[in-house]
Order: sequence, then structure tokens, then C-alpha cells
Amino acid sequence: AEDFSGRLTSLLNATAVSSAIAVANRTGLLSCMCASPDEFLTAQEWGERSGVNARYITEIMGVLVSGDVAGMEGGKFGIAGGRVEALKSMGVYFEEHPLLHQAFEGVCDSAQKGTGMPHSSYASFHQWMGVLSTHKHQRLLLETYIPSVGSGYLKGVLSKGGARVLD
Repeated sequence: AEDFSGRLTSLLNATAVSSAIAVANRTGLLSCMCASPDEFLTAQEWGERSGVNARYITEIMGVLVSGDVAGMEGGKFGIAGGRVEALKSMGVYFEEHPLLHQAFEGVCDSAQKGTGMPHSSYASFHQWMGVLSTHKHQRLLLETYIPSVGSGYLKGVLSKGGARVLD
């Protein structure tokens, strides 16, 4: 029973960290910090750079430091350079659960009644899926796949313009 309680506690803590990553990503704080790896600044300084309120940065970073996602040195926060690529690649994925939870009450109600949920309950989720699609397109197709074809030949041809492609 103790091991299972510990596992549940770990899941609960991971959910808090996941939510903090989602907020940091959506507000632009995460991309701002990832643009300056290994740089440690106060919440006020990060706020000036990112446009996020310093009070919220302190709260977000408290969770991210506790979850070993970010670091803190003398009251200043930063992200280690070795973590930047993973955070840039995966940050957007952490927004999924908060979006799905917008329909939480409706799902519980439907579960009780045996009814379904209308697609309109997930309106924000559908918008996020578009953002995710663009993110994947940029990172996988434009930054990885196209440059690898023909040792850069395809990228060169496409860069010249005038190519006709089917999407």
C-alpha cells in the first residue's frame, strides 16, 4: 500500500509540473528562457523579457525548480542548456491535458448519464491541434526531413522557388 501511495503522490506531483510547463509554454516564458540557455535571471528580469507577470513567473518557476525541470541560483531562475532542445520540442505537448480538462465537468456528467459529449466541448482542443500540427510540420518536415533528402539537394531546389508541391 505504501508503494502505491508513493506512486500516486509522484503522479500528482508530475501533474503539477506538467501544468507549469503548459503555462510556461503558452505564455511564451518557456521559449524566452530557452532562447537564453544557462542564463539565470530574477523573475522581474524574465518578466521584462517575456511579458509575463513576475509574480506568476515566481510561481511557475517554483514548480519547475521543484520538478527538476529548471534551476535556481541565488533567487534567479534559468534552464540548463542540455534541456533546451527537449523543452522546445515537447513544450507544446504539455498543453494537451489542461485543454482536455476544460470538458471535465461535462465528461463526468455524461459518464453518469451515459450520454455523449458534443465536439463543441473541445473547441480549444481543436485549435491546439492546429498549433501542434504546425509545430510538427516545422520541426519534422522543414528542419529535419527536407534538409536530409539528397544531402540537402531538395532543400536547395525548394529554396530557389517556383517548385510545385502537393500538400
